[in-house]
Amino acid sequence: MSEEFVRGDCRVLHARVELVETLREDFSIFLSDLGLDKKDIDFWQLMLSESVVNAMLHGCQGDVEATVRVRWTCCGEEIRLEVQDPGPGPADSVINEPSLPTDPYQSHGRGIYLLQSYADRLEHWKSAAGYLQRIVKRHEGMSKDQERDTVLEQTLNELSVSYESLAAFYRLGDGLVRAESVTHFISQAVEDLRKVVRCHDLTLYLSDKLQEALHGELATLPFIRSWSGLGGLQQEVVATRVEQIWESYTEVEHDALLKPYACGICYPVMAGGKQYGVITVVRRELPYYIAGELNTVRTFADLFGIAIANADNTIVRTHEQRAFQELAIATEIQKTLLPLPDVTCPPEWNLFTARRSARDVAGDYLEVHRHRSGDTLFAVVDVMGKGVSAAFLAAMFRTAFNVLVGTDTDLLGLAHSLNQVLCSHIGDMTLFATCALVSIPPSLDRVTVINAGHCPVILSNEDGTLREAEPSGPPFGLFPDAVYECETLPVTPQDKLLLFTDGLYEWETKDGFWGWEAFLDFLRQEAASSPADIWKKLLRKMERECQDFADTHDDLTLLVWGANPPPEK
Repeated sequence: MSEEFVRGDCRVLHARVELVETLREDFSIFLSDLGLDKKDIDFWQLMLSESVVNAMLHGCQGDVEATVRVRWTCCGEEIRLEVQDPGPGPADSVINEPSLPTDPYQSHGRGIYLLQSYADRLEHWKSAAGYLQRIVKRHEGMSKDQERDTVLEQTLNELSVSYESLAAFYRLGDGLVRAESVTHFISQAVEDLRKVVRCHDLTLYLSDKLQEALHGELATLPFIRSWSGLGGLQQEVVATRVEQIWESYTEVEHDALLKPYACGICYPVMAGGKQYGVITVVRRELPYYIAGELNTVRTFADLFGIAIANADNTIVRTHEQRAFQELAIATEIQKTLLPLPDVTCPPEWNLFTARRSARDVAGDYLEVHRHRSGDTLFAVVDVMGKGVSAAFLAAMFRTAFNVLVGTDTDLLGLAHSLNQVLCSHIGDMTLFATCALVSIPPSLDRVTVINAGHCPVILSNEDGTLREAEPSGPPFGLFPDAVYECETLPVTPQDKLLLFTDGLYEWETKDGFWGWEAFLDFLRQEAASSPADIWKKLLRKMERECQDFADTHDDLTLLVWGANPPPEK
């Protein structure tokens, strides 16, 4: 053939598989200009992909800085494709007797066989410079269709999907890092998936356990649905996390959502052992999905799982970071505004106070005030909730308490005023605080109690006798017109006054709920113990018997007051 009819191109590129796609496009333009039909162009593109990818992976042995030389030419009616790499080339036995692997859908081991089956001539050169392969095929008129073996054509179709998917995977991996948002990434990924896997419908069903904000963001995409209410094969994938594939209408004839489709795949979308959804890809008519297409769907589904898991975890981490910040703020409020009272006890009585906070921040608060009248006032408060809101409400209560006790109001007036203050400041925030108010006169012979929705106040005698002051009105902050009543109990020198919060008795044991009656039995047994011993023994009991004591979700607060007997003469 005369060289005046030779035309073509030569490229040198680094051994990076993502560069093959551009090379395929340029080669396709060259072939199209020659007048080849689409079928011949597709086969030549496969020959290029097979040769160049093998050269990059095997000839360059994973060195992305190594180079591959690709040259294509047309001489009259003959097309030649040459690929050269720095490697030693395949074994002579493979070159001389190429064959297909036993499994026709296996992804590797068919390169030389495919090239030789398609080409008129397949030539090889090995030298110190590397390995060169030349594929030569004649196209009479550059338009005549060729009869091809069915098995070979099916195999080539598989390989075509593999190379197209490979290019999509490289774009997808880059997109996973660079995407502006999870919706942008998944939207682009689905577009790429539709290009390499033909389908009539593609739906991504999301778990209802996703963060609400993430679920709402993803739900804006047209192919996103919730998996609640799914049935048939799709529900089976949700339940078992195992893919389902069907290849005929009869396999899904009883499945309301899938029965219009002749074939398809339902595959779990997972990452890190957690299931985030199910992807369903379907066709209305055969052919059914080949192995390469199914593998592509599986790989895309795994990448969807990674993207969704990353977005979901980011939201969780943001919430946790905010929670930690809230705890830090609330802890500072507690240390600064809500310390345990430092009271100098007169010789006539003694006082013990202790508090253990759940999750570093208490919603409990106690106050001790020596009134100018000589009365001693105690307040134990349990604010609904934890964190900053609870700490602020407790601080608000403390401020109001200290202002009001400086006036001439009595205990009943104090209770009504505290309720009015909290109601006016809380508004419709649905917060409240239970409170036990106690007043003890200088004579130390009685206690006056107002219980605003709090747990009972206890008077414990050394002989184990217990007396209780039950709630006489609702918690503070709920009803501006709430009415409270005072209850007066006589006190002897052998009595202890106990004020506490419900965290001391409302906790789970390994055998069930501990509860109020068990707490009273404990107090009877420890009636003669010191307040410090009562506190220590109760904490030790909780450490032994309470489930997850280290992660107790309620605050523990105890105030014990007792009269000191007069010295013996």
